[in-house]
Amino acid sequence: MPIVDFVAAKLQHTLWKMKLRRYLDGEETLTLAQATDHHACEVGRWLDAPTTGGLAVWGHLTEMRELDAAHKALHAAVKQVIECHDARRTAEAEAHFAEAEEHSQRVVALLDLLQTVTSKRVA
Repeated sequence: MPIVDFVAAKLQHTLWKMKLRRYLDGEETLTLAQATDHHACEVGRWLDAPTTGGLAVWGHLTEMRELDAAHKALHAAVKQVIECHDARRTAEAEAHFAEAEEHSQRVVALLDLLQTVTSKRVA
């Protein structure tokens, strides 16, 4: 069974989250199209890859399905961040960013858990 690169997924997720923060701080541009499609980001493409992705390899695990759901929820929160920011509703945008951060922490925790669970099954 192929080994899924959880470290790379966490790195890509962290870089993307930093981009969102820079967007809120006015240091980066970001559009709804770029940020709200959970299939289009690096982690989404990793999850969806047909033969080597997280869902293809480990989709039978509850934790992987939970990761997919948390990832979708993250992108839904990000949509709210961008819509509020673009409407100049800064306080709302920051509140949705905090919500996105909670989803982000769940994503990272699930990636860590999956790395542990899957390494035991591959070993």
